[in-house]
Amino acid sequence: MKDDVGFTGNQFTLVNSCFTAGYIVGQWPSAIILASGRISPRFWFPFCVAAWGFCTLGTGCEFCRCLMGIQCSGEMFLTPAVVTNPHQVMAIRFVQAIFEASTFSGSHVSETTTRVIVGLHAHERLT
Repeated sequence: MKDDVGFTGNQFTLVNSCFTAGYIVGQWPSAIILASGRISPRFWFPFCVAAWGFCTLGTGCEFCRCLMGIQCSGEMFLTPAVVTNPHQVMAIRFVQAIFEASTFSGSHVSETTTRVIVGLHAHERLT
């Protein structure tokens, strides 16, 4: 991917920095959405996983390009599917990290909610 996209200098490090920034930024909206109760985790998590998957396809391989119906070059696993320069990789990785961050904050919110509910039921049985 480094040669195909044309990374130079410290651009690969910048891609990782964009991912980290997106991960940090993405935790807040996900936690707020799940804590508000307006969207159930059973709908939110699959949406985030699907969005993460589409972002992954964006930086994926030639095989993904063939699956999407775009002209194939025959080099099945060597060239990126959508991205053509490092800035596109940075943008996709930032968005991908936002959706990936939902699993971290969302799993903690769901776990805490489950523990509180289980604790309330245990307290009711004791009284």
